Amino acid sequence: MTGTITDRARDLRRTWGTRGSAPRVLPPHLTRAVYGLWIAAFALKILGSTWDVSWHFRWLRDDLAPPTC
Repeated sequence: MTGTITDRARDLRRTWGTRGSAPRVLPPHLTRAVYGLWIAAFALKILGSTWDVSWHFRWLRDDLAPPTC
């Protein structure tokens, strides 16, 4: 098991840890996956912030917050 992890780490370092031209070309499936994850994260961000703003507009005073002196 250790040999396979070490070999995999060595291959990854040899592939991505070497100096190369600045904009490396990604395979199309990896580019699609990166953009898909970015869009999913953006959608979750928009959904969460919209829910948070609407919750604060509905409940102007937060009853669950600790009292401030």
